Amino acid sequence: MFWKLKMAAEPNAANPISTYKPPRARLSIAQLAEDGDESLAKYRADLGVGKGFDKVTLEGYEGDAHTVIFKEFSLVFLDENTHQTIRTFNVDITDEKTNQYKIKQASDYKLRIVFGVQRAMISGLQMHVAFKKSMLPKQVEKYVLGSYAPKRDPKDGEEWQHWESKLIEEIPSGMIARGDIKATVKMVDEDGNEYNKFQFKFTIAKDWAK
Repeated sequence: MFWKLKMAAEPNAANPISTYKPPRARLSIAQLAEDGDESLAKYRADLGVGKGFDKVTLEGYEGDAHTVIFKEFSLVFLDENTHQTIRTFNVDITDEKTNQYKIKQASDYKLRIVFGVQRAMISGLQMHVAFKKSMLPKQVEKYVLGSYAPKRDPKDGEEWQHWESKLIEEIPSGMIARGDIKATVKMVDEDGNEYNKFQFKFTIAKDWAK
């Protein structure tokens, strides 16, 4: 079972875990930037970050210890010929037990997410999406998102980041591919520090659900 990369696309609530500890490496970098390291201060300025950014939180997530917050995660399915959107499945990121959608095999799709960053600057943020079916080896797709920092004021920009993959991928097909799939979505940085993750399930079938 293999996820297929087809081509470049045309231009176009959190679940707090009280035991979670943000990676210390990111906090130490933040502290160095505050303490006068010129290169890091320039990096901070390039991201539009002022002093006190380590205290900036996302509205409604002040009690969440995660540095990266998932707000929305969607699977956007496209017409094979026109690449126009034909349906969008918005994943419930709090439900890891229910098979949320029945997806037609060999369908073209892209990923769309809305996320935010609080209390720290993150360099080289990546999203890893692992697909697993029963006893078959899991397949991991990796997406580079960029570097981000908390936004204190409206003039600094939108506090929620909107990202959509530029690549069109294809859901696997065939008897081996069809069945129940568990997906694990993680946010990590270039050093491998993990910031947040969630899981969801779906089914690959011969056709869409009626």
